[in-house]
This record gives sequence, C-alpha cells and structure tokens, in this order.
Amino acid sequence: MNSLQKPNIYNEYSPFNESIKQYGLDLFDEIREKLSRTIQLGELNPGLLIWSRKLTEFILKYGFYFTKVDHLKLINLYLSILSITDLNYIYVELCFDMLRHLLRKTRLITRDDLEIDWRILYYWARLINDNHDKIHGLVILPSYIDGSLALCVTRCSPYFLAMATQEILDELRPQMCPMGGSFAGVMRMFSYFLPVNLPPNLHHQGFQLWLSEFFNIWQNIYNQDVWRTRLIDIFSSVAWHNIGYIDWEPWMSQIFTRILRGFSLPMGKLQETPQRYPHFVPEVAKWIVAMNYMETAVEACHYLSILRPELIIPCIIEKHFLAIDNITEPHRFTSIITCLTHIARQIVQQTPSYSQGQIYVLPLLISVLPGIDLNDFKKTSVTLELLDIILMQITCIDCSSAVNIRTDLTEIEREVCLSTSKFEDFINEFLNRIFHIIEISSAEISNAVTTDASDNKLDIDIQPKVTSILFNIVQQCSNPIFQKTREKIMNFLSSQCLSPKVRDIASGLVRALVKGNPVETLKYLLPTIYKSIENKFNNSDSTLLTDYKDDIELTWYLVVFAELLRARGDVLLNYKQLIMSVFHQCIQIVNKNSYNAVAKAVVNLLESLSCSYPVDYRLFVINSDETFDNFLPIRLWGQYVDIDKVQPQFHIPSIDEIDFVYEFVDTFLYPELARLNEKRFKNV
Repeated sequence: MNSLQKPNIYNEYSPFNESIKQYGLDLFDEIREKLSRTIQLGELNPGLLIWSRKLTEFILKYGFYFTKVDHLKLINLYLSILSITDLNYIYVELCFDMLRHLLRKTRLITRDDLEIDWRILYYWARLINDNHDKIHGLVILPSYIDGSLALCVTRCSPYFLAMATQEILDELRPQMCPMGGSFAGVMRMFSYFLPVNLPPNLHHQGFQLWLSEFFNIWQNIYNQDVWRTRLIDIFSSVAWHNIGYIDWEPWMSQIFTRILRGFSLPMGKLQETPQRYPHFVPEVAKWIVAMNYMETAVEACHYLSILRPELIIPCIIEKHFLAIDNITEPHRFTSIITCLTHIARQIVQQTPSYSQGQIYVLPLLISVLPGIDLNDFKKTSVTLELLDIILMQITCIDCSSAVNIRTDLTEIEREVCLSTSKFEDFINEFLNRIFHIIEISSAEISNAVTTDASDNKLDIDIQPKVTSILFNIVQQCSNPIFQKTREKIMNFLSSQCLSPKVRDIASGLVRALVKGNPVETLKYLLPTIYKSIENKFNNSDSTLLTDYKDDIELTWYLVVFAELLRARGDVLLNYKQLIMSVFHQCIQIVNKNSYNAVAKAVVNLLESLSCSYPVDYRLFVINSDETFDNFLPIRLWGQYVDIDKVQPQFHIPSIDEIDFVYEFVDTFLYPELARLNEKRFKNV
C-alpha cells in the first residue's frame, strides 16, 4: 500500500474501508487488463471509450490508487494511441482528457521518470487548428477538442525534452510574419507548446532562448490583431512559473505603457478608439503580479494575519466599518469583504498571542447583512461567502450567562460571551433578508410565465450558499436558538406558495434544517406538510391527479415533502405510514412539475434508507445545551482539527430500513413499471 501514488485519503474514514481497498485493487486490475486487451486486439470502438471512462471514474473515487510503474504505463499507453496518425478525432479528444487527468499531480512524476515527445501533440494541434475541411462539413470535430488540446499540452509540457524549446522555435520561426494572417495561429502554437516551467538548471534551454525576441515583437509592432493577446498569455505564463528568475526591470515602463494603451482609456476629453482585441484582464493581472514577486492582496493579508494578527486584523476591520458608512464607493465594501473572508479563521480563533479578534465576530456578522442585496449579485455573493466561512468555524450558542458562572474568564472572553447574546438577533435578521429576497423574486413575474428554476441566476448563485450558512448555524447551535430558527422558517414556508423561480432557495432552507437536526425538523414539519397535502386532495375535485395544469400550491408541498425525505433512514422509519400515505395519494399524478417533485421524493427516500453516508459533520462534537461549568464554546472557535483524530459517524442501513425499501418498491415501483409496459404493448 505504501507504494501507491496518491490514494483518496477520505476513503480511510469510510466504515467499509477494508473492503474498499480490496475492491479498488481488483477494479484497477480489471481496467488495466481490459485496456491492454483493447489495444492488442485493435478494438478501439467501443473498448477504449468504455474502459477509459471507467478509469476516469476510478481516479475520481479512489485517487491515484496504483503504483508509479502503472501510472507511467497508463500515460505511455495514451501517448502511443496518439501516435496513430489516422486516429478518429473522438479518440484523440479522449486521449487528451486522459493525459490531463493522469498528469494533474506533477509532484508524483518527475522529469527523470517521464519524457514526452512534443511532436506527437503538435501533429494533432496542426490538424485541429488548420483543418479547413470542418468548415465544409467534411470533418466533424468534437465540440471541446480545442480546450482539451490546450489543457493536455499544458500538463505535458513539463516533461518535454530539454531541447524541445529549440526544436519548437526552429519549427515555427519560419512561419512568423507579423503582417500575415497566419501569425496569430503561430503565436497560438507558441502559447501551447513553449515549455515555460522548466527547472532552473534548464532555463538556458528554455525561456532565455526566446523571451527578448518575443518582447521586441510585442513592443515594436502595433497592428491590432489577436496575436498580441497570445503573446500576453505567453508572458504571463512564463512570469508566473519563473518568479524571481526573470529580471523585468529594464522592460517595466514599456510593459505598463502598452498595457494601459490596450485598455483604451480616455485621456482628458479625448477617447481612444477601442481596440479590436482588448487585453484579457486576468492574464494581464497574472503577469503584473508575477513580475512584482507577490501574491494577490487578499492572499498577502491572509498570510500576514497568520504571522501578526494583532497588526492586520484591527486595520482591516476598521476599513470595513468605514466602507459600510461610505455609500459613494460600494466597490470598497466588496473588496474588503473578500479580504475578510481570507482572514476569517484568524478573527474567530483564540491563540496565545492574540484573542481580541473574537470581539469583532458578532458586530461583523451583523454589519455585513446589508450586503445581502437583490440588486447587486456580486455584493450578495461575497457577503454570503463571508458568513458561510465564519459560521462554519463557530458555535451559535448564547454564552452570556457564563460571566456569572465562571471565574477564570479574561476581560476579552467576558466581552465576547456578552456579545453572543446577539446571535438570535443576527439569525433573525439574516432570515428576514433571505425571506425578502424570496418574496420579491417570486412576485417579479407571474406564475403563468415563470421559467424553470434551473435556469434562474438567483438560484444558481446564492442557493447553495444560503443552504450552507443555515446548516452551519443549526448543526452547532443551542436548542433554544434552533427551535426559534425552525419556527421562523416553518411560519414563512407555511404561509407561502412559491413559484418555481425561487423554489430551490426556499427548499434549501428545509434541506439545511433536515441535515442539521433531522429529528426535531421532521417532528414538527412532516406532519404539517402531510396535512397540507391531504387537505389539498380532500378539498379539490377529482381531477387533481389527471389535470395537466400545474397546481402551484400542491407542487410546493411536494417539493418540501421531498426535502424532508433527505433525513436519516432511522428517523424516517418513525413516519413510515405517513410517508406511504402521501405516495398512495400522489404517485400517479400527471402534472410534470408535481410528478418531478414526487420522483425526487422517491429518490431521496430510497437513498436515505439504503445508502451509507455521514450523519455528523461537526468538527467538535459537544453538547450545546450543557452548562458552562465544564466548557466554554468560544474557546473552540476556529481551532484546528487533527485529521487523524476525526471520527466521522456513518449511517448504516438497518434490517428495518431495508425492509421498508422492499415494501416501497413492491407497493409503488413495480406497479408503475407494469403500467408502462401495458401502454407500450398497446402502442405496438
């Protein structure tokens, strides 16, 4: 086992670790054998596709669960396939993708272990980029083969031979004509193939052969063409991979002059003509950062806050509160919130040298809530990110009574304990703002023209973050705070029949409650939803099941019902009869949206009952309702956890849960399959 390259360390925490190990070894042996047999017999279709996909799935689940020898053999296998000159482009793209996966951990394979001939990839790059037949439909290229090629060459270039740079220059230099139409294509080839991350002892065979020449071209030729952006790609890459090895000082003034000209900024009352090919800002930024030998500002603040938190944190917090008060520069708020996200751990944790950061936690949480703004998605996104990071590392427990119980508190701890009495106010205001977004967004368009929720930017942007924030709150909060949070959410959901536009955000609130505290959530919410669904059927006419028109109210109840079935299997057993009753009423509904909700409920129920999954996500398992005589929650905020001491708890299906699955399948799925077969035979 010690000779394996990079196994997935998280499999070690599975309750089936030993069987996973053996199954992984057996599965890789099968994949290796089938790939070898496929090549020996020349059966690329479908063998290569099938077993390459299985290898990709294997790497995703098990990591690099094989030896270095096997790792190198796999790489050489796909390189050898690319050496087939008449290879179908589908298999070409497949080989690109497999090489990208296999070479993504560069530290596992050194240049001494592997050498790659750049001409193998260059052959296909020329065919793909210079293929005129695809314009006339004579050759059909896979849609994403260009991107696969670029990523593959990037991963392979560290293993090009030492003389590859000179060979590439010899191949492409004769084609360099800045005034010709093919110059952009040549520069694209250079950006693909020039090795920019060679070790220092090979720099004389790397960028030193071409950097001055390319810079002179960029500096002296002013025609506005796409080749200039390719050159900036090359410069930014070589600068990034060789920080400290290139002296940019002699060229600094020319670089910034050309970059500024590329932005077409106004000069006085004059406006420069916008350039046809403006600079790609991320690449320019990458180049500038690399030239100045420093990371981005937020990363610099992160590392400095680790070294000297007492100097960095108060300064940034002060700038934050100034940015809140200054409404004329909203961009400052966004940039400072991003910075605070990177130093969140240093703010919330106690260390021997600095603990004052905890004083800012509650004021900070409350102060950023105005950043949840429906009119500014960027500001909302960074605000939710900060809330998520902070709440992930703290417990939402009112510790204010500890000042009357404990005698060992420092002045800072007393102040922090008193401030925790505001947790309830913070959570209440946070939920109010989320409810406001849901209500406003749901009312923006009528139900008749509501689009599918999966296409809505609002759900895509903030739903996962809102769910994560609420989950972080409820999984480690005191019981009084949880009960008030649950009650507030229930009151909101029970009074709303939400349109599909915001349904995912609202159902995400239920998901967080179920994941954080399934027992209490189902105790109060599942019977309520059951009664709502039952009343809907009892008070409507007999066409509710057969009406293709969407009933917004019923669909919403079914969506919430589906989320509740994400609870642990042992908790769901207590509501078996109630759950079966709902399916008896709804399993044959014909409306598309309602039926999708029922189908999702089926999936969630079967997964909850029959699968193994973690049931406790807390890093610190504490009794949140324990008195403060023996422990103080604020002392655990932001503390690091020894990964070797983590003992995750898993749900293992019981016999009763498996019996429930069998009963459900026999009662509902088999009859539905029989109905489908009957319709199929009638149509024959």
